[in-house]
Amino acid sequence: MSFPPNNSTKIARASKIIQCSYLSCGFFKWIHHDLEPCPETRISYDHLMEVKKFASFRVVIIGGKLYVEYYYDCVQSRAMFTIWGFLQLLKRYPGRIPNVDLMFDCMDKPIIERKASVKPMPIFRYCTTPNHYDIPFPDWSFWGW
Repeated sequence: MSFPPNNSTKIARASKIIQCSYLSCGFFKWIHHDLEPCPETRISYDHLMEVKKFASFRVVIIGGKLYVEYYYDCVQSRAMFTIWGFLQLLKRYPGRIPNVDLMFDCMDKPIIERKASVKPMPIFRYCTTPNHYDIPFPDWSFWGW
């Protein structure tokens, strides 16, 4: 199969693509979108413990140290490469990563539906839809294979 030639006169240069400061890049708007319901309800420890039943692992960073709690085995190498990504982040930006407590699930299908009777649950997952609260994050295992 051959692809048609690109007749566009606009050529994006890599230097222009990667020149973006915090919050000026388009993808940062999605962080605000995904966390939009949380300012009203706030994310509490109770929220985290409630969403734990859907999570495959928990990541806690305190004082620049990474802690992981596993709940069930992830498919393929997803957990390993997610943890590896956090370790690289901590290594590259020592002392600059805030304390966080995050829940992750390694499955693709979103489960926290956006209904009036359901409060948002802060869980990171590989896929989401406009009808779900699940927060998407990259599948770093794709590059690890």
